[in-house]
Amino acid sequence: MAEDGVLATHAPGDLIFEGTDPGALSPLLLVSGLARTRLTQASGRMVTVRYARPGAIIGLVPFFIRMDPSRPRLTNWATSWRQVGGESRDVEVLQKTVVLHLNVNRVRAAMTTHPDLVMLCARNIAEQLVATQQRLADELFQPVRSRLATHLLTLADRSGAVIVVRVSHEAIAGALGSVREVVSRQLKQLEREGILRRSDGAGRYIEIVKPEVLRQIALGEEPLLGEGR
Repeated sequence: MAEDGVLATHAPGDLIFEGTDPGALSPLLLVSGLARTRLTQASGRMVTVRYARPGAIIGLVPFFIRMDPSRPRLTNWATSWRQVGGESRDVEVLQKTVVLHLNVNRVRAAMTTHPDLVMLCARNIAEQLVATQQRLADELFQPVRSRLATHLLTLADRSGAVIVVRVSHEAIAGALGSVREVVSRQLKQLEREGILRRSDGAGRYIEIVKPEVLRQIALGEEPLLGEGR
């Protein structure tokens, strides 16, 4: 399938899956980078539904629905997949990202001749559903501090000598469904506790100094004063 695919490189802030044209409903394979599926209200408030890392497949649900032309109601829903109630759904690039646009006809043919591929896709959708349900539970029941810790760990780049997060405060706030001021206060508190270190110069980033302590906070298990120091 990769032979007929088209590679594309996207910069942070790009929207790589909007559903505004028929081709956008073909599956995408995220080759490198980081992106997120988000819901945006008409008021501008955003919430992150899912993070996508290398190896993630984007757009499987509308792809499968459109495979059955005998069900026009579902087909119409897939065509307008970007609109969910009063919200819009799209995929935003958070770090420089390379995606492979898969050929729709080639994917359909492969699924016809390789049933195991259908099972793999079904498993992928099931995993996405479980992850979305967990994220929804976190949004409903976890305090901002715990949700922030979870998002920082998810966004962390562990490829270098230190663990860093290269995402703006606005993007983090959008991921949490919160506002920049709230996120900034929480980040300052974590910095005072020695869990994070922020760089405000060129190429600003957030360094996670104590990932294990941050993981405890993400789980809602606040460490005792002085623990992990």
